[in-house]
Amino acid sequence: MNQRFILSDEVVDTNPFSRLMALKRMGIIEDYQKITNFTVVIVGVGGIGSLAAEMLVRCGIGKIILFDYDSVEMANMNRLFFKPKHCGMTKVEAAKNILKFISP
Repeated sequence: MNQRFILSDEVVDTNPFSRLMALKRMGIIEDYQKITNFTVVIVGVGGIGSLAAEMLVRCGIGKIILFDYDSVEMANMNRLFFKPKHCGMTKVEAAKNILKFISP
């Protein structure tokens, strides 16, 4: 996903990644900005894959590649991050819509 926020050390309400900068201050990571250059591949956008994709986007990963052959069904609603309006869509397309909403 394309990130349109600059990762800085300052905690501000307008930057959704600013609280993650505590990792740098705690010495856990040296340069958090590097995370925007990472690419992660997720095979299977079901119960675990959809939530993993969401968390990676929320952490600022630069690019996520999703693979899944299945489509969203109403029977999946109890364990996926999809909504009923996504029924009939491929899981990849539905996930893309949700993830772009989280981080345009």
